[in-house]
Amino acid sequence: MYQCDIVIIDTGIELEHDIFKKFPNHNILTFGVRKENVLYMVPQCKDEIGHGTAVCGIILSKSPEAQVCVIKIFDTNFCVDPEYLLFALRFIEDNITCKLINMSLGISTYFPELEAICCRLTKKGCIIVSAFDNDGVVSYPAAFECVVGVEASYKCRKLDQIMLMPDSMVDILAYGYNYRIAWINNSYISMRGNSFSAAYVTASLFHLILQHKKIVGHHENIKIYLEQLATETYQNLTDLIRDDLPEDHIFQIETAAIFPYNKEMHSIVNFSDMLPFTIRHVYDIRQHGKINSVIKGRQSKREYVIENIENIVWNDIDTLIIGHLDQVAAVGMDNIKTSLLEKCLKNNINVYSFDMYYLPDFVARFRRKGLRLVCPNARQLITKNKLGKLFSVSTPVLGVFGTSSNQGKFTLQLQLRKYFLDDSYAVGQLGTEPSSLLFGMDDVFAYGYASHIRLDQVSMIETINERLHAIDKKGNDIIIIGGQAGTIPVFSFNLQYFNLYTLNLLLGSNPDAIILCVNISDPMEYISRCIHAISSLMDCTIIALAISPLTFQNDWQKMNGMKVIATCDELDRFKERLKDSFGLDSYVIGTDEVGQLYNKCLSFFG
Repeated sequence: MYQCDIVIIDTGIELEHDIFKKFPNHNILTFGVRKENVLYMVPQCKDEIGHGTAVCGIILSKSPEAQVCVIKIFDTNFCVDPEYLLFALRFIEDNITCKLINMSLGISTYFPELEAICCRLTKKGCIIVSAFDNDGVVSYPAAFECVVGVEASYKCRKLDQIMLMPDSMVDILAYGYNYRIAWINNSYISMRGNSFSAAYVTASLFHLILQHKKIVGHHENIKIYLEQLATETYQNLTDLIRDDLPEDHIFQIETAAIFPYNKEMHSIVNFSDMLPFTIRHVYDIRQHGKINSVIKGRQSKREYVIENIENIVWNDIDTLIIGHLDQVAAVGMDNIKTSLLEKCLKNNINVYSFDMYYLPDFVARFRRKGLRLVCPNARQLITKNKLGKLFSVSTPVLGVFGTSSNQGKFTLQLQLRKYFLDDSYAVGQLGTEPSSLLFGMDDVFAYGYASHIRLDQVSMIETINERLHAIDKKGNDIIIIGGQAGTIPVFSFNLQYFNLYTLNLLLGSNPDAIILCVNISDPMEYISRCIHAISSLMDCTIIALAISPLTFQNDWQKMNGMKVIATCDELDRFKERLKDSFGLDSYVIGTDEVGQLYNKCLSFFG
């Protein structure tokens, strides 16, 4: 077992450099990672790039009494190979006892094995310091909670100025200007970067450890060290969790009823076989003229009879799913939701509501009875301050976007989800419909109709990116995400045509491939604008077009929003026009053609 104070994982060290002659009695242990079929360690650690020499020079100049071990994991290309990094950390875990590990490096892809070994080393009493990527992406291991993540900042104008970042992914901001650093060939250069700021923080932490005369362990103790190390604290505003907000995550449902039977509920009925619970009843008000009507799921083939909400059978369900009620309120039943919530309390029934209206007044009462009151996206907390950093998502992302609302985009997502699941693929999914969680999707960001989300544009992009990162960490084969309404403006003379939330969803999700949903009534010029705008805005491929089967027979119907099912001839002619205009295959949403579209997705993702 080797013993030292600081382990430096980098590009090696030029021991012949004059800067290291200042420490004649200093002990520098060196290793290098090599690969010939398998990885192994060698004693050679010659720096061929200069970066490791610079980092070692900063640490040893500030901490000349430190015993260091340098592990070289790069040759001539300063690009981190996760396999080499993991091997070096495992070597430290098995063979070296140290106080600090400095990694002025990082990778943008999340690896659970990397986080696990960093946590194990921290628990053994080692502080790990890592630099964030200079380009601003979220990088690892700096982003791990068990690691001290460092970034250079112009806010820190003095060399010894160190700023603590509470409630942030970035733990420390350090000197953000040029350092005079040692380089290869016994030279010096002037350069700034997170790497060198991290090295300075490592050396400063070593001095603090010497004062305490012990090796620290556990993340909470490291926080105490950072508080002592910092010369100031960054003022960061965070949102508070309100006690009057309902829950925003799904719970176990056995039997449920839905109310009312409107557009948002169609998918629940059509795809009831994909729900992890049973729909026992479908309710509506008599004023809508649907009572006793028989409805049948398009895919599930299960039949339901629409019943009067006044005759609800409470002992047959454990949950009531309440959709949007504006159409119900329009016929004079403004108080029906509060009445239903009161009855749910009386009959010990859980509630899943599509919107927030009236819920805050009932939160405490539901909680006291041990009942669940849930609304998607009820709690909108400001995310940790990451200084603009976004996560890199390694799982392939398939996006479903469109040219307008009411196209069947959610139907298409459910169809594709079923195909993937039936073929045993692990599917991650972020839905934008309030019912998304009911289908077992990982998360929901319901920004569409009657949404209560009130995030600024930047916060929305960051939030979408964070939620996709959480899904990415689950190790799925694919992630599906879908937008609401149209993607780019049809006209520019009214704000209602600017679908900024959908654009932010596109930016935050950064799909690899997109299926664009179109209407028969869409002008070819507008479809062309959508294709070119999306392709120009993101580095993605539009792999196919999906056609809504609904259309308008005339301008009067279009003005009144009255759609009818298009004929087979209309659909075939439109497909030919799309193929001639854009060279893209197209498939009709809600039909067996989606199976061909699914195969197209498999072919694209290989």
